[in-house]
Amino acid sequence: MSVHRSLLFALLVCWASVVNAQSTSLFIPLDPRATFLPIRSDDPDARVAEPVSLVGLGIKPGDTISLQVRGDYVVCVYPCSGSTMRTAGLFSSSTSARDSIPCNLPPLTITNIPNDFQVGGDTGGSVTVQVPANATFLFLAALDYLYGDSSDPDDDYGVILTSSRTIPPRISFQDVSQTSGIADQSIQTRGVQWIDFNKDRRLDLFLVGTNGVALFENLGGGQFVDVTAKSRLDKVGANAIGASWADIDNDGDPDLFLAISNGDSLILRNDKGVFVKIAAVSAKLSKLSSAGGVQGGIWLDFNNDKEVDLFVVNDRRPNQLLKHSGFAGYEDIAPAAGLAVASSGRSAIAADFNNDGYDDLFVVNFKKKSRLYLNNKNETFTDITSSAKVGFSCACKQVTAADYDNDGFLDLFLVNSQGQSRLYRNDGNLKFEDKTKLAGLSKPKKAVAAAFADFDIDGNEDLVIVQSSGGNFVYKNDGKGRFHVATEIDLSNPDNPTGIAIGDFNNDGTPDIAIGDGDTSQQHGDSLYENTGGPGNNFLTVVLSGKSSNKSAIGARVVLQTAFTFQVKAVGSGNGHNQESLPLDFGLGVAPIVDLMHITWPSGKTQDLKNIPANKVIKVKEN
Repeated sequence: MSVHRSLLFALLVCWASVVNAQSTSLFIPLDPRATFLPIRSDDPDARVAEPVSLVGLGIKPGDTISLQVRGDYVVCVYPCSGSTMRTAGLFSSSTSARDSIPCNLPPLTITNIPNDFQVGGDTGGSVTVQVPANATFLFLAALDYLYGDSSDPDDDYGVILTSSRTIPPRISFQDVSQTSGIADQSIQTRGVQWIDFNKDRRLDLFLVGTNGVALFENLGGGQFVDVTAKSRLDKVGANAIGASWADIDNDGDPDLFLAISNGDSLILRNDKGVFVKIAAVSAKLSKLSSAGGVQGGIWLDFNNDKEVDLFVVNDRRPNQLLKHSGFAGYEDIAPAAGLAVASSGRSAIAADFNNDGYDDLFVVNFKKKSRLYLNNKNETFTDITSSAKVGFSCACKQVTAADYDNDGFLDLFLVNSQGQSRLYRNDGNLKFEDKTKLAGLSKPKKAVAAAFADFDIDGNEDLVIVQSSGGNFVYKNDGKGRFHVATEIDLSNPDNPTGIAIGDFNNDGTPDIAIGDGDTSQQHGDSLYENTGGPGNNFLTVVLSGKSSNKSAIGARVVLQTAFTFQVKAVGSGNGHNQESLPLDFGLGVAPIVDLMHITWPSGKTQDLKNIPANKVIKVKEN
């Protein structure tokens, strides 16, 4: 850290309402560049960070909390006096200042806080605070002085909070691989998918491997049983490299595309839990892919005609777009659509990156530029890679997408196995900006898979990254554009991770993690991590069913509004290797109700629901 930088933190306790939960000895990350409240200050770089809920942390009036600050030249001072927060002696390395910060909250009498105190970077000191009777929020404010040098985005600044009361963890996971029964198999896993194949409202687990596939039925109570043979999937899947699920015949059962790297890829119809090869379609698919090099495939409704289509990713052969018309009618229209590009394809994702109601395509190439194709809404696509600034050439195999900054546009995370991965922020005008370093995600160098999910259901998409070596990590999204490693999380069981999928298998509102492993070891192989994060936040799970749109609602977009916060999620079919659950899991923070849910269906229809209570699963059928 540079001696030319100083952070000034103000500790402010004001009346408000409840927020969230964290760990017994808790690190609260702060970004000195983010703005939460307006500041009246001579310093144009002054910033104020977010509040932390004392109630959500399990801290009660009368409890004693200790605060220690991590960072250079850090000071904590205190809070509300009338309509302004007056800082009682802000210190840097050699200077002091006084500023007033608008509080706009009812005044609060603070007890047991010294008039001036300095803690953190220089001193390593701490301060002890007794929580007042009517305090529910701990406000952490920061003034940031930068002298010609910006803060290192890989450095973590913040406050370490210790309480006299046990604080439940905000993000925590328990390894249930052995107790759940999913480790008892011998698949050399290449891909992982969550899917409710039997419509019993519990997510089942599907593993794709080079020596076969495995389907685990979720029995409830944290238990899974292998039903691969029962479902007639035990005779297929040799040399399988990926899979994708969607209801291709709109009968209510999710069907399966199975990508075979050295052989005939298959489309299998789900007949009440038993999978049957669709001969005519699979024969055409086999013919199309007989040249070899199939790496994966994804379902999408690229023309919004209610029929899900299939995009097949190939290596050193032209990619294919199989347009679906009727029960068994598939035609490769990739040449006419502008997608029959021969490169080193590895995976792909379909998402509406410009919010025009049509899914675009992002194709991952290995050691060649990945490609972004804009859907022209007339069954053709345009390569906009260069203008969008996402043409990164790397040893990349997978990609994931989410709106990590809640600006209404889906962003991209491109996984690199031989160097720094890339976080591309969608600026909203078909332009993307590399935010990897500024977001604090530059350290993983051997990533093989990643997935976004709101693990602490606070309304911000967190990120999990697994690597071939160097460790597996959960990154906590602080809501201000930065991610911080959740150091207390241990995802070390899989020693050769190959894939990852997110889904709430126990229906408790918090997303769980499944990690595929390329080895057959039951001790350090495929792994299942149950989300055991502490209480304090609310959730809403949305299950969509199309009518004029495809039954699986692939391509549907949901916008959720809680107070002044908006979140966007879309239903997708994965990246050709891994697939998250079709139900959409939203974290609501402390919001007890969703003010508005706005759904845009692939058919173009829109649907609004208002005043939805939190902590429930809501099923929505297209009007």
